Amino acid sequence: MKKRFQGAISLHSKGAEEFISPSDFGVSAIWKIRDFDITDCGGAAENIDMVGEAEMSCLNLEMMFDNGITIQDAFEDSPTINIAEYYDEIFTKNGEIRKSFRKNGVDELGLSTAGALHILQLVFIDSKYSGFNLVANVTKIYLENFARNTDLVFLQAFPLQHSEDTDLVKKATKIYRHDFTANSKETDIKRLADHYERIGFPRIGKTAHFFGTAESFRIGIERTMEN
Repeated sequence: MKKRFQGAISLHSKGAEEFISPSDFGVSAIWKIRDFDITDCGGAAENIDMVGEAEMSCLNLEMMFDNGITIQDAFEDSPTINIAEYYDEIFTKNGEIRKSFRKNGVDELGLSTAGALHILQLVFIDSKYSGFNLVANVTKIYLENFARNTDLVFLQAFPLQHSEDTDLVKKATKIYRHDFTANSKETDIKRLADHYERIGFPRIGKTAHFFGTAESFRIGIERTMEN
């Protein structure tokens, strides 16, 4: 039987939205990073429990096009290093969305019709809250509050225990409250990708990539929650 979460999940910004400072010739101003605490108030404001943390990045495509900036230049000047690495996963050398990604509400005109591209970078969920599909819940809340239906969304399944960032591994270990198993990276990536697919995220074939419109993510999540 599927576990039902009885609390009330909320996203709380760790301060104001962080707008990356613009420069005269750079393109950093088109990126936005949002850091959140994930909390459960259980219906009572005085009883707030920390559930985890989330970090989302957003590329304003309208501003990018208005300023004559290419998608490749935008990614190369992104605010965090790992975002730049996503470019080759999503786009061809000509800056077009890869053919395999043109599904889930995304067509060849996806970039020009979408207002923004959201990259779901990090979602930590405390191990005591496992089994409730809270990653899907958090994603749905984020999209409902910060994305339009036609916005594009990208997620790459990558278990944080295999990150090259040792501080990130330590942080994840602390939040999950256990030592990670010694599975191979390939095994853990497949396991996480299979999990994301089960909770309704639109998967690209059998890869570890998830891509589509915000609406396709929302519909997939809602269908899963109904079952």
